[in-house]
Amino acid sequence: MLASSAPFLLWRPEVASGMADALMGLGPFHYGSGLFLAAPRRTGKSTFMREDLVPAPKDRGMLTTYVETHGGMTRANGQRLRDLLLSRGHTQHYTVMFRNMVGHDPEVGPLLVKRGFSAQANPG
Repeated sequence: MLASSAPFLLWRPEVASGMADALMGLGPFHYGSGLFLAAPRRTGKSTFMREDLVPAPKDRGMLTTYVETHGGMTRANGQRLRDLLLSRGHTQHYTVMFRNMVGHDPEVGPLLVKRGFSAQANPG
């Protein structure tokens, strides 16, 4: 379907919805470790991510990527991701790499929500 505001943009919400379900552990596939998109240049990967794939998990209450929430896919964000995470391998503890990337320690709340528990639940 072509969007009226962007006449040359092919919307793929069904594909994005299936991928969002898989990221949440629903359906026949499971992308619990994340998702990697690969295709030849100029085939619409960035447009698909921006217009379909990123909004689908957000609509389900999921936290989207650091890059998306900090200005989008820019050269600076890509370099930051490379410098602080991808190039580190197993040279640092993952908590340290996470803290360096996002500026705070990991929080259990989003995982609890993803697993169907309330982040506000009081265990006592």
